[in-house]
Amino acid sequence: MVEDGDIVEGGEGSGAPAPVTSNTEKPAVDPGRAALVQKILKEIKADKAHWDKDFKRMRICMKLAANGTTSKEDAEAENGGYVVPIINRLIGVAVATLYAKNPKAVAKRKQKLMYKLWDGDPATLAAALQKVQEPGPAQVDQMTGMAAPAGPDPNAVALLAEVAAAKAEFIQYDRLAKTMELLFAYYLQEQDCGYKELFKALVRRTKVCGVGYVELGFQRLLQRNPDIDARIADVTAQLTAIEAKLDLVEKGVIEPDTAQAEELRLMLEDLQAKVEIVVREGPTLSFPRAVDIIPDRRCKHLKTFAGSRWVHREYSMDREEILATWKVDVGTNFTAYKAVHDASGAVTQIRETPTDESCAKVYCGWNKVNGEYYVVCDGYPDFIVQPQEPDVKIERFWPIFPLVFNEVEAENEDGSVSIFPPSDVWNSRHMQTEYNSSRQGKREHKIAARPRWVSPRGALEQTDKDALATASPFSVTEVNALATGEKLTDKLMAVPVPGLDPNLYETETVFADIQRSVGVQAANLGGTSGDTATESSIAEHSRDVTNASDVDDLDTMLSALSRAMGQLMLTEISKDTVIEIAGPGAVWPDLPPTREQIVKDLILEIEAGSSGRPNNAAVLANYERAMPWLSLLPGVNPAPLAKKGLQALDIDADDTFVEGAPSIQALNQMAGRNMHAGGGPNAPENQGGQGADNAKQPEQPNEPGPQPSYQAPDAVGPTG
Repeated sequence: MVEDGDIVEGGEGSGAPAPVTSNTEKPAVDPGRAALVQKILKEIKADKAHWDKDFKRMRICMKLAANGTTSKEDAEAENGGYVVPIINRLIGVAVATLYAKNPKAVAKRKQKLMYKLWDGDPATLAAALQKVQEPGPAQVDQMTGMAAPAGPDPNAVALLAEVAAAKAEFIQYDRLAKTMELLFAYYLQEQDCGYKELFKALVRRTKVCGVGYVELGFQRLLQRNPDIDARIADVTAQLTAIEAKLDLVEKGVIEPDTAQAEELRLMLEDLQAKVEIVVREGPTLSFPRAVDIIPDRRCKHLKTFAGSRWVHREYSMDREEILATWKVDVGTNFTAYKAVHDASGAVTQIRETPTDESCAKVYCGWNKVNGEYYVVCDGYPDFIVQPQEPDVKIERFWPIFPLVFNEVEAENEDGSVSIFPPSDVWNSRHMQTEYNSSRQGKREHKIAARPRWVSPRGALEQTDKDALATASPFSVTEVNALATGEKLTDKLMAVPVPGLDPNLYETETVFADIQRSVGVQAANLGGTSGDTATESSIAEHSRDVTNASDVDDLDTMLSALSRAMGQLMLTEISKDTVIEIAGPGAVWPDLPPTREQIVKDLILEIEAGSSGRPNNAAVLANYERAMPWLSLLPGVNPAPLAKKGLQALDIDADDTFVEGAPSIQALNQMAGRNMHAGGGPNAPENQGGQGADNAKQPEQPNEPGPQPSYQAPDAVGPTG
């Protein structure tokens, strides 16, 4: 049987026509250049073959997550097997926990030792300031004997100048950091497809396939991106599509009075009717499928692509899409593929005769050894984009950012390293199959246990059998075969059927296995298995620990992405564009060399925990425990404590917390004093012992309120 994703050569018995040479004239290509293209394509196919087992596993997981089964008959047919897609629910619970909010980017300065003279002690700074403001006694000139006024201490002046210069630099960096944060938020919102929906799809893809990817790109003016999801909403895509169709009209590929010609006419008419054409540029994000990214077979670590010489991304594009994207007409000089579904539902790619509508395999590659980016097409003798410096120039080189959960280190039988981890779907595949099998077995048992009867041959007429079989409840049926005084039980008896034992088809052990392998308990999937509240609390605490690890992996990937996005914005976006987006008070360097220096000093990263759903009960409990003694320690900055508390309450700290502002209680007291200013009978000082401020206050409890209970570390483990 042909597995999902296999490629079958055309030929006798294959059911597909063999590849033929196109009538389109092939471009004249230098032999050395053509050999280089063939070498690159050979390496790509070798990499795909090396990871083929992992890609097949991902496709199986996709079907299992979507349908709850890999059987096409059970998923689609009405009379198929009993299927309960618990994996789909499992993935939904995980995604809702891991990615529940919009990630918040924070720009931070790298820690540096900025002071040569000042030791960082405020007392030293105060002493230097005093020396400058209060110079010492006048000095007597030994030659003239006249007293000269003493000038400020030069060491103190130098120290104050150093501190002032560093403070001014810090202020500029803080304003630049705020500008970068505004740009990051702006460009996320400007993505043509909703970025939050795509990030949630990324987390779901990682849970299903074991890995998900984000590709960072940059949309330039009137430059098409090969990924239709990775673009900023403007007219660039429409313009490039019109140019491609006009080129095909000139070559005679699109004939008059056809659907394509009418489509072109309507597009031109719509473009001419627009009063203003909006064309914009900036960073873009795309989200490739897990099977579209092909790492080098020498890769040792998927998260960082450590050991990779190159990484490729695969696209399926027709002739017109290639022409619209890169302005290169490949004609029909490429290897065409089409997807064929067999009886089991598996997808097989077979070669076919190339046509204008056929899909070609296009590969965008990043070669780290040579520091180059290129685009090739399977079967096309030349480069679509010849090797050149990548458009996206960042420190890590790779513009692709993997998100990986369940990371493991394993070695294959041939000695190679398995870099693709098993997904949650793969780890729970047996439990899903066992659950379906239990429910299907119970269904079959119920059908087998339905009451039925037997009678001696010839004891009942056919009309009697039909009447008894179709009799309605509480109806009276006349039977011809019964003589007077003869009982129906003499000719009809019940068939003994096996009783239904529910223990044979119980599913609670399935949920126990899911909890131990994936970390989701039955209560998270919509029901409980009769466990006690303590057992459920322990299981939920264990799940929170697992989720915290996944949230940390997600935040780490998002921080790497935001850092690279900050570097890309600094190197590519003009100052005029920044001021237009962030406002006239935005700070942005003018010269690229200055920007490259700032890239080394300023880091844009994701605030920890800003993307996932926090465990508010545990956070608030820890916060309540820590606040009494933190508030008594000298030198503690209240700002981060206030922000942490607001974050636990799911309140935006930026909108609520203003550093340096008085407390609400202090504001109320000041408002009360202002209200009674000027004396009078209502003033507190004139009310004596009857004043509201002197009334007896309710007693405050000495002990804090109850705290959520936490299990000891040894209580979480299995019991002996």
